[in-house]
Amino acid sequence: MLYIICILAALLPSWLLVRYFVKSDRFPEPTETVWFIFRKGVNVAFLVLAVVLPLSLLWSPLEQSENIWVASAATAFLSAAIPEEFFKHRVLRKFVANHPDFDEPMDGIVYGAVASLGFATIENVLYCLGGGVGTALGRAITAVPAHAAFGAIMGYTFARRHFAGKENGAWGPALWLSVLLHGLYDWVLFVITGITTKYEESDIPDDEAGVIGACFLVFLLLGIYMFARVRRQVAELRAEQLQLLESGT
Repeated sequence: MLYIICILAALLPSWLLVRYFVKSDRFPEPTETVWFIFRKGVNVAFLVLAVVLPLSLLWSPLEQSENIWVASAATAFLSAAIPEEFFKHRVLRKFVANHPDFDEPMDGIVYGAVASLGFATIENVLYCLGGGVGTALGRAITAVPAHAAFGAIMGYTFARRHFAGKENGAWGPALWLSVLLHGLYDWVLFVITGITTKYEESDIPDDEAGVIGACFLVFLLLGIYMFARVRRQVAELRAEQLQLLESGT
């Protein structure tokens, strides 16, 4: 019974966020297309595991460094941000860009967020089964919304370039912006986790406590920036849609 509760707690945030992005579109996307892209996002989770597990041997010396900044950066960017965002970006390039339902910029935000939430759902279930309901509640207000924001920002940038006739190559701005945001987000969290784990049975020295405070501030500001940016982009594209409705086109 506890496992069922954990799974439901892990799934609920993704469902609510998918619903939010779909409802944000004045011209809602077909349900079957939304869930098709969501499933492609789910596949990303397994692709990332298949790629990162063997390749992590290459940078494991960095992840095991005694320098917490180096170790955290290696894990944040090499094992998480770059592979995860690369495969999410591949979903946009391969399955969204040429799809007939992808016909306006708002669709980029919807499909970018949905693909990212497909990945986040599998990741969240795995974490929650290992950590319990408390982990599910914590990730419901941090990791899952963050993945949605990474995807929405990627999708917005991707769609703007696509409909402007600009090349959306494999290593375009949409990818690197989401990699940067994701990497920074994870980096400061891993530094905090590394320090608290190091001193879990003793008092944290004042200088290390100061580092934790600074990292938490960066984490907080980054979260505020991302969610404000997503809201601004959604509002911008909804306004454009309203103009189309009023003009009758």
